[in-house]
Amino acid sequence: MCTYTYQFPLNKRGTKEHCLLSSYFQHWEIALRHLRTKGATIIEGLELLTGELPVDHNGHCIFHSRDIKWKVEHQFALRLQQLWAILEALDDNAISLSCNNDLMDIDLRECVFVGAAVHEGSKRFVDIRDLTFRNRIVLTCQNSIFEDTIRINNVNFEHVDWDLKGCRFKEGLQIHNSSIGKIAFDKATFSHGCLMTSSQFNHTFEASEVNIVGLLEVLNNQFYRDVYFNASVFNADRIHFDHNQFGGRLDFSSCIIEGDFNFMNSEFYQEVRFIDTIFKRTCAFMDNQVDATLAFKSSNIENKVFLDLVHFNISSEQLNGKVLFERVNYMNIVGKDRKVLAALAKENKVMIGKECIKYQLQSDYKTLYLDDTKQSLVIELAHAFASYFIRSEGLNLGIEIFERSELKVIFYYYSDEPISEEAFLDKLAGSQRRFLSLLFLEPQQAQLGKSGKRKVIDTVDSYASLIGLFTKVSVRIAAGEWDRRDTQTLWSAINFTKDSWLGIDGLHQLIVEKFSTVKIIHQFTIADKDRTKTNQPKYRGDNRELANKILENSHHSVFGIKQIPDLFHVLNLPQDVPPGSPRLEGDKFDPFYFGDSKNGRDLLPQEYDGFLSFAEEDALFAEELYAELMKYDLKIWFSKEHLRVGDSILGGINEAISRSRYGIVLLSKHTFSDDKHFPLLELKAIINKEIYANMGLLPIYVDIDHRFVVKNGIIFSDYYAINNVEELSQVAQKIFLQIKK
Repeated sequence: MCTYTYQFPLNKRGTKEHCLLSSYFQHWEIALRHLRTKGATIIEGLELLTGELPVDHNGHCIFHSRDIKWKVEHQFALRLQQLWAILEALDDNAISLSCNNDLMDIDLRECVFVGAAVHEGSKRFVDIRDLTFRNRIVLTCQNSIFEDTIRINNVNFEHVDWDLKGCRFKEGLQIHNSSIGKIAFDKATFSHGCLMTSSQFNHTFEASEVNIVGLLEVLNNQFYRDVYFNASVFNADRIHFDHNQFGGRLDFSSCIIEGDFNFMNSEFYQEVRFIDTIFKRTCAFMDNQVDATLAFKSSNIENKVFLDLVHFNISSEQLNGKVLFERVNYMNIVGKDRKVLAALAKENKVMIGKECIKYQLQSDYKTLYLDDTKQSLVIELAHAFASYFIRSEGLNLGIEIFERSELKVIFYYYSDEPISEEAFLDKLAGSQRRFLSLLFLEPQQAQLGKSGKRKVIDTVDSYASLIGLFTKVSVRIAAGEWDRRDTQTLWSAINFTKDSWLGIDGLHQLIVEKFSTVKIIHQFTIADKDRTKTNQPKYRGDNRELANKILENSHHSVFGIKQIPDLFHVLNLPQDVPPGSPRLEGDKFDPFYFGDSKNGRDLLPQEYDGFLSFAEEDALFAEELYAELMKYDLKIWFSKEHLRVGDSILGGINEAISRSRYGIVLLSKHTFSDDKHFPLLELKAIINKEIYANMGLLPIYVDIDHRFVVKNGIIFSDYYAINNVEELSQVAQKIFLQIKK
């Protein structure tokens, strides 16, 4: 008597369940006589068996024993044939079993199946062949293990419910030329693939949450009812469906398909679902007959279904239903097939959802959590950035809102430009940095040098859009309706780098200090007074009409009236330059001049190799570095050497920066102290020239590291820097090599 206790009992009361197989084999003598009477072929050795099952040293019968060697020695394969003979007699009503219902429920749970070898030493197979059951039988083989390849050939199980849930097929499964009723493989594992050919499946085919390793081939089969592969993992090298008919629904939802996937020459009469499926390698849907809906959808914006190339060939004659794409990477479908699908879309046979990746280039989704009263500012910033990108890069960039609710907004950027994805993402990151660098400029610096009116106005528009946007934000901050977290979310709308080069705290403080409503109102007040005092004239030049129109409407401008002269420099409009304004040479405007100059100056050639910027507390290191650089015969502007008594400090610094090819910047904890004035002005001027005139920038960390720079939100965190932990001679040599490169 088998003492095996089931590890996965069917009852829900938690009571122990024991093996029932001995109760089947007690009918062996009757079954054997029935076989002789009907003239059935009796396999050699079968007549020598008794109805008592062998039991191993653990008290487990030959079906439940885990001792593989013992099972083979005791002819497990022959015992399996004995079981089929008993079930044939049962199907013929020659014997009867005590069952709890009208079904003939055969309990083969948690068995271990081993095969027989045709020749000694050859591979073993578990063969199930040439069987017919006319009545309904339930074969419950849940959580069983098939140690050897199982071959099902020429069986007629049309009325059989075969439950193989949770089984482990260690050496593969093959089904050939058979007819099976309902079959369930849910949560089964196939370690060496699966092959199904020329068979009929008359009821539901359930294979949810299976794991298939190796080759999966499904060829020339007929599935009359629903087929479920949902939530399965196909680790197979190749998954190949060819010449199959599906009379019911076919569901591959939430599957992960690791190998090449081919679905060819098949017929679909009801819905086919690839919902949240992931195709990691090439897949092909070729010459299939679709009479219902073939749907490729994703409910998760992170999953775009097609991660590799897709071949999709179907004609209008083959498509009597519809093909639906929603939230998928549609661009991975090869070009020639996309053209065919586009033509079918005009016939309303193909639907391409708006959330599909249907563009050549597309950014990751931006999922931003803000209430709907603040989302408009996020979208406004995204559109402003897209406009700046178009103007500065000369490439198209669009925005598509994927989802918008009361608490969040999801969108992405896209482009159809013929550039690589890497180049596209690099350009987004570069434009992001330049775009936000406008925040550090004054209005008179928002220009790109001498250029046509259209381009200049476009640049001013970008600057004005930022000022307008952050002014709105500052009002909300003052009203207590906006905090640092909102600023971080706003920044995320145009952030394309893993490491933020602009600290959120710094950006939030900049908005508070630079764009506060009080300061804007003060600008307007002072500007009105200045204009009245100076009796500011109308402007001359080719753009007189435009100039006067701007001047007349200046009270609507975010620049303020005081800044109108600077705006006209940006527009390359000659005018009478009041004292203190940036200087002109012809129609050229120097955007890097901040202070007054007694005699004024022209734009000068680059006289110095570098400008050395430092805080007073770092003067000793600066002097030593300057001395080392002089050994290389470099022309370095150093305030302690070049400023004389009576010189304008601010004017001299700005003039030197405008004449220098490189900015050599010593960055330390002193540089950014609240009581520092000139170091910050120098940094501001160097950044301006680096952005708009290609000035080289050579930062040197003095007793700080990169983490300090990032933490303090310093724009220099985006630059590779030298550290003063190196020998001074090495620091100087690196600077020399870069300057003379």
